[in-house]
Amino acid sequence: MDTNITKPPLVTILVATYNRAHYVGAAIESAQSQSLRDWELLVLDDASTDNTEEVVKGITSTDSRIIYVKHPQNKGIAENRNAGLALARGQYIAILDSDDLWTDDHKLEKQVAHLAAHPDCVAVGTFVSVIDENGATT
Repeated sequence: MDTNITKPPLVTILVATYNRAHYVGAAIESAQSQSLRDWELLVLDDASTDNTEEVVKGITSTDSRIIYVKHPQNKGIAENRNAGLALARGQYIAILDSDDLWTDDHKLEKQVAHLAAHPDCVAVGTFVSVIDENGATT
């Protein structure tokens, strides 16, 4: 038996990004705060020209569950996400936009439990709170 083969994660989190260096770190940190720890996070950089790569690589150096993928040419959001789906190894897929935050630290745990308990359910979502540049929620 090959002991180098790792068990696939329960959840793959897809973070599509383009020139979001100011936001992507906080988005990733919100995923790292989840109570469910069995995940991989794919940062799908759509040929950013800002310092998104440096921000993400600073985080990947301390968390091996986070994988950075940079496309040499801008593909657009749909093709970028589809490329991520092709790389995903998780049983479940979660979408986290690079300028969003998960404010409930139990979000993934609750959603996975719901999907496992309801095999006829194919998707779940959450409510949205808008947070402005000053941190105020509306």
